[in-house]
Amino acid sequence: MSTNTSKKELLTSSNFMSKLGILTHSPRETRKVARCLAQYVDAGSVIILKGELGAGKTEFVRGFADYFGIKGVRSPSFTIINVLEDEETKLYHIDFFRIKYSEEVFLSSFFDLLEDKEAIKLIEWPEVVENFLPSETIKIEIEIIGKTKRKIKMELGDENIIKKLKSCYSIQNS
Repeated sequence: MSTNTSKKELLTSSNFMSKLGILTHSPRETRKVARCLAQYVDAGSVIILKGELGAGKTEFVRGFADYFGIKGVRSPSFTIINVLEDEETKLYHIDFFRIKYSEEVFLSSFFDLLEDKEAIKLIEWPEVVENFLPSETIKIEIEIIGKTKRKIKMELGDENIIKKLKSCYSIQNS
């Protein structure tokens, strides 16, 4: 593997959550990581995305949706919820950036969406709802390392998915 390709490392396993860290060097690589993850996520799953403004959370969602052939992903900061779907897949792209208090969440249809077992929920700025999310929620944190370089930290409940992600991502970058 050359120094220009992304490096993978298994961080730790604790509390029944398997962790993986992946270093990416461009938005394109960030989308590739998301496409790899999308292959292994079941309908009804909840994924939270953390990271500072400009870290690449929406770019990650763009790559995730792309796996299903869904285009046109844009940040739902003002609409709060975007429904992305095709004939076979439904994604809820939710952004709580402008929501400061958990009470405001009750005014949205968020809790109804959370019960939808047919849709995958991708939630940016999840801090106001974390206490209401299922324990098997997939956690993604994107850290800015440089201008286009990011460290993507993932926590998943399934070690097999971690192994598949490592394999998928290395194959795509070879």
